[in-house]
Amino acid sequence: MKKYQKILIYLVSSALVAMQIWTLVKLHSFDNRINQIGMMLVEQRILNVPREAREVLIDQNVGYAIGDSAANVTVVMFFDYDCDFCKLFFVNTFPKIEEELINTGKVRFVFRHFPIEMHPASYIAAQMAEQAMQQGMFAQMHNKLVRADYLNEKILGSLAVELNIDTTQWRSNSLSIQKINADKAAGERIAVRGTPSFIIKGKMYTGTRNFEEILEIVEN
Repeated sequence: MKKYQKILIYLVSSALVAMQIWTLVKLHSFDNRINQIGMMLVEQRILNVPREAREVLIDQNVGYAIGDSAANVTVVMFFDYDCDFCKLFFVNTFPKIEEELINTGKVRFVFRHFPIEMHPASYIAAQMAEQAMQQGMFAQMHNKLVRADYLNEKILGSLAVELNIDTTQWRSNSLSIQKINADKAAGERIAVRGTPSFIIKGKMYTGTRNFEEILEIVEN
């Protein structure tokens, strides 16, 4: 009988230890998830306040531009490659803007960097985009960057290999650094509060926008 009691005690003890380990793992995962949600809420709050437009003054001839230079409307966008809201805009909304507004000559679109400190890969991703631009491959690299699920130095290096981008000076390219820092400073001068931010017709719209919202602003 004592033998079975010992076995029973052992099984109960093992079960209790297993439950404690499981609880600690779940709590750790829960804490991480809460932290992630908290960061997203902070980003969203920064992103969407205020959503009303405010007047700003910015040089529309600085930045990587696509579209007809004679277009009636220029859209300047400040963005961050490690920002999920920017990625969603580029993947879900930008293709329609390109098809219906840029390719038809109605809109000229200007890309400007605004890497945010809370996004650790945003600056080196911008450097990679600028490195690609110097080889005439900005659009191709940009499309890969905004569709990447995750960005770090190893993944960026892999993207460079795919497009045959020279990375010997990627992190030390003074022209890239100067360009990114100038974009960031320009955004700070007009009080960009988060990404994405759009300047259209002399007004800044902070926060992600769908195609219908962009269309309404462009046409009115």
